[in-house]
Formats: sequence, structure tokens, C-alpha cells
Amino acid sequence: MKSALVLLAALAMLAVGCQTSERLVTFPTQTVAEVKAPLDVPALEKRFPGQDGVYLQRDTSFEHVTSDGWPVGITWTFFETQTRSYVVFNPDAKWLSTFEVQVSPGSELERVALEIRGTDGKSHQFGAGDLKQEQDSKGLVTYKLAYPDVRKGCVITEAYVIKKTNCWAAPPLHHEVPLQFSIPCLQASYRFLYPNWWATKVKALGQGRALPVEVKKEEQAKKTIMTYTAKDIPAVEKEPFSPFFKEVSNYAEIMVTQLSLGKAYYAAPLTWDAYAKEFKGYVMDKNPIFSQRVDRATVEATQSCKTDRERLEALVGWIQANMEIGATKGNFADVLAAKRGSVYQLTGLAQSMLRKAGINSRFLLIHSAEDGYFDKDFISSEELYIPALMADLGGRSYVVLPYAKNLPVDIIPERFQGQTALAIEPSGAAQLITVPTGNLATNEVSEDYALTFSEDGKVRVTEEKTFQGPNAYSVRRSLADLNREETEKLLKGLLTYTEGKVEFTKYEFVDQSDYKKPLKVHLEYVIDNLVTLTPEEVLFNTGGLFAPASRLKTKVAPKDRQNPVRIYYDEASRKNILLTFPASWRLSRVPQDFRLENRFGSISGSYKSGPRKLQVQQALTLKKSFEPKERIEDLLELTGNHSKLYVPTLVFKVKG
Repeated sequence: MKSALVLLAALAMLAVGCQTSERLVTFPTQTVAEVKAPLDVPALEKRFPGQDGVYLQRDTSFEHVTSDGWPVGITWTFFETQTRSYVVFNPDAKWLSTFEVQVSPGSELERVALEIRGTDGKSHQFGAGDLKQEQDSKGLVTYKLAYPDVRKGCVITEAYVIKKTNCWAAPPLHHEVPLQFSIPCLQASYRFLYPNWWATKVKALGQGRALPVEVKKEEQAKKTIMTYTAKDIPAVEKEPFSPFFKEVSNYAEIMVTQLSLGKAYYAAPLTWDAYAKEFKGYVMDKNPIFSQRVDRATVEATQSCKTDRERLEALVGWIQANMEIGATKGNFADVLAAKRGSVYQLTGLAQSMLRKAGINSRFLLIHSAEDGYFDKDFISSEELYIPALMADLGGRSYVVLPYAKNLPVDIIPERFQGQTALAIEPSGAAQLITVPTGNLATNEVSEDYALTFSEDGKVRVTEEKTFQGPNAYSVRRSLADLNREETEKLLKGLLTYTEGKVEFTKYEFVDQSDYKKPLKVHLEYVIDNLVTLTPEEVLFNTGGLFAPASRLKTKVAPKDRQNPVRIYYDEASRKNILLTFPASWRLSRVPQDFRLENRFGSISGSYKSGPRKLQVQQALTLKKSFEPKERIEDLLELTGNHSKLYVPTLVFKVKG
């Protein structure tokens, strides 16, 4: 939807007279990444321990090619050329042992050449005829090949070209490519080639951080070539409590700001005010003149409401429940009649209904943290595109997404909190603002455990988890449309235990479909393999029961931390645990009560022992934070396996 808002009606005005910009990047007869000398695989593996493999080289080229094409007419094609070579350390990593590429409707896989070379020097080549094809209902075609006999030390080389033939229907004016990958890369390059009478802009990576590119013109081909190169690129590490990929990693994001083809001409908006005016006509001036449909829907949704807060919740909930996403032509009455609209139309409809209910709101276009740094000079639909409404009620600012199914009005998704937004007034005037941080809903998980130990070492557990706020919303979303097997797999992922064999005997959900209430999950199960029995003592491997928070399981090695430490909003976790054990067992040592607080939050634990029982209460609070990676040890004091909350083993003495 983002690119669809780039208006290019002028490009339909074609006429002979366009200059020709030739194609420069051709399919390589041998890929640039081909490795001729034997690789020292042990040395590479020692240099990059724990990695599934290493890219030896990656090259990406995006190229616009135009021609007057007389007497055929003006042509405009776009080519994506990819070449890469990598050595495999882990043959079980399917993403390395399988080639896969997706081609959108309007594009075609022009050429492909694949090679796998074994440690014995023998190689096998594959082409387009060897690929399996799968097409979905929207016309997206996936090409796949599972490489044969993938072993440690194999080198795989891939090259392919995707050709976009119909650039007029969906103009390729915005381009993005990652420059850091899931495994290390020894050498990478990116080239962007376009007619030298076009204009482009490169997005900044951060305050004062421009992407280092070289630009040169190839006058004979009438082409401008933008090139980026880098060596020894570290892998992108997926670590808990990390910013989003584009907040910490290198990537190239480029937009075409001006182009001409014959008499067709396009220029991107020069200001955010100009950009906002495109939205005003699309989502703000769409009230019907004669129809009363919007008025009737507003009254229907709010007839039992007594306060503005109730009316806000009712109207947003009504649209979330009754409308589907899909663009509809016409005004808001047409959108209601079709029961569908784009995310922008549904947001505009919600604003219109709120106004009729007496609630003023501002139409927002929000920048997402997933898109990295907000570059105010990169005026693009890729920077500010998430529609929302902001209403101030009772001294509180509500930021709502009317098209997001079941999203409560008191929750702002973490990727939007504290980000820049464009607030568009009914007049079309616009202002850059900051989205509020924090949630109006309580963000807490509470867990109650009752563990009963039998003489044979089995542990029967009754557990109840209560999720509130964003956690409740997230778990409900994860549970939607799962079968029994998938549900049990998800529930095991939510369990506190990192060890032991869990067998469910019962589970149920309370208020699963009511997103306004806390979500309760009731579990009953048996755990085996956590208790070791001897004639004189019993050892209970707690397996994570006393971990600071079930949801925050992590095995981070502080010295290997790559990313800054980010906690997006305040959250809390509480555990109440009751252990009941046989009368012949006596706990040899009761943990001491304590409390610890640091820059990231606090933890506390209290322990009360009695005949056949141990009662434990634990609490963890985390505060919204953004700290350098060196601070990870402070966070692990609260959440890691070495925190005071973490009790790895309980020892019971057995009476003779």
C-alpha cells in the first residue's frame, strides 16, 4: 500500500523523444564470487565460531533501463541481479542448503545459475529447468532447489536476474537492500544504476551518518552508477532486548525523486506538507453528501456509551470487528457498504465517525522503528506510512489503529512508541510530532504455580498465567487459528521450564476472545526427568521454574553481545510458587529473601518454608531503556541465569 500512494498519473502521457539509457549489468558468465583457490575451512570456522556459514562475496545490482525503442515506443524495464558465494559450516541449516527466490506478478526470473562444489573439488551446476515452482493465489511464484549432498566445507555459488517488465503499473521508485546479513560476509557490494537525467536520494542511516557511496556517470550509456562496497561485515545477531534490524545494521534505501520519459514526468513531494495534501483528498474529504450511512453506523456503535472513552473504544472496536482491509472506490458510505477499505480509508472513516460522536482526533502517519532512523529529508511514503488516529481524552493521549483487529485502544505497539509521526489537520496542514511512549494498559504477567512431588520423583503441576496489556494481546494473536498440536507447542514455549519432559493433562483459556480483559491460561501437566532420587537426598533441578520471567529465557554471553540494550516499555512479571513434597523430605537450605535494583529495573524474592511446603514469591520489573551493549551485564543481573532470582537446584534430605 505504501508504494501505491506514489501518484504517477503523468507517466501515462507517453511520447517519442525519450533518451536511451543502456543496460550495463549483464548476467555473468562466471559469477564474481567464484572461488578458485582451496578454502581453509578450519581457519574460517575458527575465525567465525558458532556460525552456520560465511558469505565469501555478495553482489546486488538494481538497474533501470529505458529506451525510445522506435518504432515500438518507449520502454522501461528494471533488473535485479544477485550473485553470492558462501561456504557451509552447518549442513543442517536448511536455509543454506536450499536455494529459494520469490518473483512477484509483473516480474520474471530471467536467468539463474547455481553451483555446489564439494570439498573434493567436484561441482554440480543447475539452471532454471532444475527449479521447482510454487504459485500462490496472488500470483507470487517461489522457485526452489534443494542442493544435493551438502557437507561441511561445501561452497555454493548462486546468480540470478529478476526482470520487471511492466514498470508503468507499479513504478519501482523505492529501493532497499540489506548490507549486513545473518552470517558474516567477507566482501559485499551494491550498485544502483539509473538514467543520468533522473534524480535520486539516499536515506541517512542515523544522525550525521550517510551511507558511503561513490557516484559516477557513464556518459556513453547515459547511466549514473551508485556503488557501495564493504569488507569483513559481521553477522546480524538476533539477541534478546535488542533494537530492530534497521536500527543497528547497515542497509541501503534509495528513492527516485525525479524522472522523465518522453513527455511523462514525475517529481516526488519536496515537503511533508505537500506529501500530506495527497492524503487529505484520499482519506479526509470523503464524507458522503446525501447518504446517512456513516451517521447511522456511528449511532449504532455508540448508543449505549456514556463517556468519550467508551465512545472511542466502541467506534474503533466496531470498525475492527466489521470491516476488512482492501481498497474501495468512493466515499466513506461506499466503504461501509462494501465492508472493506484500505488501512488509510478505515482510519479516515474512524476519524469521521469519531467527529460525529463529538470526539476530535488527528490523522497520523507514523514512522516505524522497524524502518530504522527517521530521515526528515527523505520525503517518501516509505518513511511515514502507518495510519493512526490520536485523540486526547481526560488528559490522556490515545493512539489507535482502527484497522488492526482486536488491538485495544490503550495499547501502542512497541515499534511506534517514541517515533516520529506526521499529524495531518483537516485543512491539509501537517506537523511532525512524536508518538507518546508507554501504554495506558497495565503491562504485566502474573504466574501461579502449585507443584506436588511424589515419592517416585514425578512432579504434578497446576499453573495459571494471567497476561495483561501488550502481553495479553500478543499471546491472543499467537493463539488465533491454531490446531491442538500447534496450541500445545505454543504453550510449551510459554512454560518457564527450559528442561524436563512436560506432558499436558489439561489446559484451558479464560476470556481468550475478549481483548478488553486479561487473558488467563490454566494448565495442568506432569514433569519428568527433573528429580534425582538417592537413598539420602533428593535433587530437584528447577529447570527454570525460578527464572526471573518465563517469557525472558535467554542464554546471552555478555562478552559476545553485538547490539545495544533496548527495552521498549515498562513491564512487570510476578510469580507465586507453592511446592508440596512428601513428609519424608526436608529442604536442606531455604533461599534468603532479597531485593535488587539497578538502571533497568528491580527484582525481589521471598521464601517461606514449612512442613512439606515451600512458598516462593518473586517479582521482576523492567523499565523502558536504551543503553550501550556493555550494560547487558546489568540487565542479566535481573533476567539472566546468574541473577539472585535464579535458583538452579533444591536439595531435600530424606529421613531414614
